[in-house]
Amino acid sequence: MGEEKKGQNEEPKPKNTGETKLLLLIAIAVLGRILMEPFPSVEPIIPIAVYAGLVYGADAGILVGLFSYPISNFFMLGGPFGLWTILQAAGGAISGGLAGNAKEVNTGALVTYSVIGTIIFELLLNFGDRVPFVWPFSYVHIVSNVIFALIISSFLKEK
Repeated sequence: MGEEKKGQNEEPKPKNTGETKLLLLIAIAVLGRILMEPFPSVEPIIPIAVYAGLVYGADAGILVGLFSYPISNFFMLGGPFGLWTILQAAGGAISGGLAGNAKEVNTGALVTYSVIGTIIFELLLNFGDRVPFVWPFSYVHIVSNVIFALIISSFLKEK
């Protein structure tokens, strides 16, 4: 009778920690893009979506990439919605989703998938202009995303 039920004194675990982490990553991506607006084509959304994909899986990467662009567009000078919003969201989602299939979680994967994702993003956005890349904006976007990926890599738990 003096026996306690197993787990009775354990602290309850917070629910929805996965969703909380994804919402936090989306908020960081949106805020980062807003803060970087004065610098054309410098925005951290793709490396953050790639990070989410690497660490939490393809679904997480897709969600971070998919929602960060439309939400941030509410605060951007170009306005909240247009064809560009759909293309941006698709580019972000593809980037994060691809990273979710990486075999390793490390700095190299974060940088590689950020570059691949940024190239896909640029191809989607510039397709209407019939050019794959727009100088200097596409190149600034790729280089700045490598820098963001290297900064974000400090949060990876490499094995």
